[in-house]
Amino acid sequence: MLEAHSTHLKRDFIMNRLPPYDQQLLIPSEKIPVLEDMVCLRSKDHIVITVETSQDRADESTEMMVFVLHSLKNQRESHMMGGVCVEKEDHDVSRGLKFPLSHLQALQQLQQAEKLAVAQLQLPTEEAKCKLVVALWSESLLDVV
Repeated sequence: MLEAHSTHLKRDFIMNRLPPYDQQLLIPSEKIPVLEDMVCLRSKDHIVITVETSQDRADESTEMMVFVLHSLKNQRESHMMGGVCVEKEDHDVSRGLKFPLSHLQALQQLQQAEKLAVAQLQLPTEEAKCKLVVALWSESLLDVV
């Protein structure tokens, strides 16, 4: 129960946090990451990784998923304006990404490392490693160094 409250607080904080001041952080870096690259997360203090249940609408089963939420696309103009935020039924991932639980360790690697080789990510296949970094890159959360 305590973990559920903690996750809700993290989600609420990141969804209502001011975005980074530097608007250049909203644009993905020029190079798309590939397996041979070194990468690093950008704006780590604007990213929260949570593990929550997610309901599959097709068969109504629930499973644990990893959510990478960020405040990069939050609107500075509407911050603290008192509007009511209505969450969607299956979590609002409009400001983040959803991954299988098997990606948690790789995401934690990226969060803890200064820089990391894509090939060193703890995922079973090269394809999974590339898909993860490209998804993060497309949300402007990852730089190729």
